[in-house]
Amino acid sequence: DIEFFFHGGHLRCTEDDPTIGKQVTLVQQFFPNEVLTQYALPTGGASKDGNLDEPDTWRSYEGLDEAMDLIQASLRQHAPIDAVLGFSQGSNLASIVAAQSCLGRGARIHCVLHLCSSLPGWTREGGWSELFETPLDIPALVVRGAKDNVAHGSSQVAALYAAAEERAHEADHRPLPSNPKECQEFVAMLKDFLLRHCRGA
Repeated sequence: DIEFFFHGGHLRCTEDDPTIGKQVTLVQQFFPNEVLTQYALPTGGASKDGNLDEPDTWRSYEGLDEAMDLIQASLRQHAPIDAVLGFSQGSNLASIVAAQSCLGRGARIHCVLHLCSSLPGWTREGGWSELFETPLDIPALVVRGAKDNVAHGSSQVAALYAAAEERAHEADHRPLPSNPKECQEFVAMLKDFLLRHCRGA
């Protein structure tokens, strides 16, 4: 009853990247034959997403214009799209998709789901900051990992919305909990949110 499509990044991730190299090395242990990609080049925060009390260190990106053009083209190709679900960098950029939708500057979506978001430095940069001048009036579910030591900006991303639901799972920087029972319950919660806010709900 829910159909997904995946929009992959167009930039290859490398182990010598000063920001994400350690994460690439870790992920390749589990997926040795996969080509790992990203949407834009992360800056700020070294291997993590910055210091909470120093907004200048929060996660930002190079190449956002191209990344968002490609994402919007993909959304148009697969339209109509009810929701956007993103993890980590995908979660971060999903906030821009939501803002573009709210302001009529991109594909219309009905809700957004964020999993393990970074401190949102990208909302303060250049032409992107104007998208976030007022709270986003769109249903949002923002999930953090209780043991996440990579991205810790879920509360700040939730604050971008007029009314966001916040949840947590007990794992680290991963989209789904590692415990099978918790994972099953978590997926049911995500599905419930989607079905409440998609077309015809």
